[in-house]
Amino acid sequence: MLRILVREANNLSEMARTLNNEGFTTSRDGKSTAKKVSILINRYQLK
Repeated sequence: MLRILVREANNLSEMARTLNNEGFTTSRDGKSTAKKVSILINRYQLK
């Protein structure tokens, strides 16, 4: 899902909003943020 968002979304906030709306959660507090999305993109070298 994140690979698709990297290609299609305009910014990190939009990616986080989409992940939250689709029901994807984080392990700690459940909500994706632009910062968390940025960390994932860098960690998995998606961009």
